[in-house]
Amino acid sequence: MTKAQSGTWASAKNIALSDVLKVPKQGLSQAQAATITVNPATAYNIVHDFTQLVEGDWIVQNGANSVVGQGVIQIEAAKGYKTIDFIRDRDDVELLKQHLELLGATYVVTYDTLSDKSSRTKVKTWIGPFDKLSSIM
Repeated sequence: MTKAQSGTWASAKNIALSDVLKVPKQGLSQAQAATITVNPATAYNIVHDFTQLVEGDWIVQNGANSVVGQGVIQIEAAKGYKTIDFIRDRDDVELLKQHLELLGATYVVTYDTLSDKSSRTKVKTWIGPFDKLSSIM
């Protein structure tokens, strides 16, 4: 849809034909097409609306493998920000980590890793001295 909607999910809705945007059959799944006007804008707003970041600043985010999280990673990489991206552990966690790193993630960490107290030292080593740390999501 091309105009802002009421903000609630619906299985069916009557709208004007002029409010519909035709999406090519190739290149996007139905889920991607349905959320294309939501997730990229959400990622952009998360990075830009909460604080003023400068190149080299850090962003810490939960659920980094979500569509919004992946958008945040790509935006931060383009802006020169650094991230620590948290994800759930899973069977294919190394593939997921590689995927997020290819998008621009600085560090990808599973929540299980946080239970190890040595993780704090590792994070301090990664970040070093800093003026601000933005934690999102």
